[in-house]
Amino acid sequence: MKIKFVNNEKEIRYVFEEDCRELKVTVTDTNPDVILCAKKSDEEGFCLKREGRNACITYCTKVDFSRALLHLVSGRKNVKQKSAFKEFGYMLDVSRNGVATVETVKKLIRVYSMMGYNLFGLYMEDTLCIDDEPHFGYMRGAYTKKELKEINDYGRKMGVEVRPYLELLAHLNQLCQYVNYKPFFDCNDILLVGDERTYALIEKIVKRCTECFDTKVFHIGLDEAYLVGRGKYLDKNGYEDKTTVMSKHLYKIKEICDKYGLKLQMWGDMYFKKAYGYVDAKGAQTEYDIPDGIDLVYWAYENLEKETYDKNFVAFKKQFGDRITFAGGAKKWAGFVPYNRFSMIVGKASIESSIENKIDSYVITGWGDDGAECSPFSTLPALFADSQYNYVGKLQDKELFKTLTGLEFDEFLNLDVPDYRGKDTTNSNASKYLLYCDSFYGIFDNVVPKNSSEFYKKAIETLKKSRPSSGDYRYIFDNLINLCDVLVNKSDFSVRLHKAYNKKDMAKLAELAEEMSVIVKKVKKFEKSMQTQWMTDYKPFGYEVQNIRLGGLVNRLKYGQEKLRKYLDGKIETIEELDAKQENAGVLWRSDTDINRALCNNWGVIVSNSVVL
Repeated sequence: MKIKFVNNEKEIRYVFEEDCRELKVTVTDTNPDVILCAKKSDEEGFCLKREGRNACITYCTKVDFSRALLHLVSGRKNVKQKSAFKEFGYMLDVSRNGVATVETVKKLIRVYSMMGYNLFGLYMEDTLCIDDEPHFGYMRGAYTKKELKEINDYGRKMGVEVRPYLELLAHLNQLCQYVNYKPFFDCNDILLVGDERTYALIEKIVKRCTECFDTKVFHIGLDEAYLVGRGKYLDKNGYEDKTTVMSKHLYKIKEICDKYGLKLQMWGDMYFKKAYGYVDAKGAQTEYDIPDGIDLVYWAYENLEKETYDKNFVAFKKQFGDRITFAGGAKKWAGFVPYNRFSMIVGKASIESSIENKIDSYVITGWGDDGAECSPFSTLPALFADSQYNYVGKLQDKELFKTLTGLEFDEFLNLDVPDYRGKDTTNSNASKYLLYCDSFYGIFDNVVPKNSSEFYKKAIETLKKSRPSSGDYRYIFDNLINLCDVLVNKSDFSVRLHKAYNKKDMAKLAELAEEMSVIVKKVKKFEKSMQTQWMTDYKPFGYEVQNIRLGGLVNRLKYGQEKLRKYLDGKIETIEELDAKQENAGVLWRSDTDINRALCNNWGVIVSNSVVL
């Protein structure tokens, strides 16, 4: 499509040209297909009208304009929509090794703004550079002041608020390893409440963010600090209830942030009995002392039923009034494969409930637990679906997705297939633990289905059919195809190896020894495509973890092959690892028999029962 834009207003023209670049639309004054004008309005949302070649977009915000432009380029003529939320956002984890490049963040902002997202969060634990704190984000790809300002400025130009998501109590585990930071910590990765060094550091973090971001709303974290006050704080002050310690800390943070005129948000789990125990009214009976100007975020990533959210919102509001916001998730944090189908169900239920319960702020999180193996672009289908649930109440107009990405929605959704076995309401990360589990130990053998090899062959076929011949997202498909190719052999290799060894089937063991060379070759190919994906999405820092993990897998396969050949040649009488009695995989986080639900996302636990980390 060729569009002539008749508006000369500088700010909206910038948005128009950036969106057209992403949509691969030609901006021209010569023989256009569409002549477009745009009018600013105080009415929320947008209105698109087109007659023949002439089109007009009436918009309230720049994001409204971007979403309207996507509809225009998709061939729509008359559309009127508005977001159900004041804030509709996405938060990207850049602290689990994968620090997205500035260009990756800009592309995400462009794509999400055309879906209708007006907020973009950067979850930074220590991955931002702080003056006079050289070990803060050291060798972790931490964002410089210049980079953060560039991201913020781009978001402002596109009409998207960029918000820092900080951790000002727990989750600062990467700092614990440095001697100069140890005095700052209470226990584990939790800062020492009440210590002036803690608040001096917090003020440095807050000050740096105020220098980089326009927003006056900061997210300060404070989640999952369940042992707060139980280490050095206890030794120094004696026993105090956790909520009392938390309140002291909150008031100190609020005092610091008030200097900069900030409004705050925090994760809400520390003010409830357990992270997922919101339904039980008895779990929220305490009167908590939380300073004004701090909103609590109810976060939930697994609940499939709208009724669960409804009950929780009622319980929350009874305790905390209207200071509740919501955070859901587009799941990409359990390995190499996204869970778009599962996330779409969760998203629909939570969005419907949030709208009914008059929640103003709805944010979708994109965590990167245990290494950020999954591309941040892999959950685009779930993010698109959630945008449709917000704006029109149901998943429709999939043509918009193709206009935005160049791929059919259902084709992009097939990124799920390496871990998808036909049940939308379950999720498993078998592709990760079957890749990394040791072939001689077979810790996960009881989970492996009989048709495992065929499953991954079919997954390859599906991914190849869906993979674009070129374009921005081909590399993600290439990587998962190579992963599945490894798993064609590797997923059930331990099962076959133990069976042949127990039967003393020397011919079969000889075949398996040769097959290990095949697996090694495939793992090396997968490492190359994983490297391509990482360097496309992220800074190079953090890739050493993937390098080490996949290199370790290659070495274990070579070690096993060498030992198996010694056994076949009669140089050793037995293989102790294969003699050991196998037990069911007790390390699984969920279910030890159903491949649809079995999940383990800790590489150190997957690869060995010995101490790794």
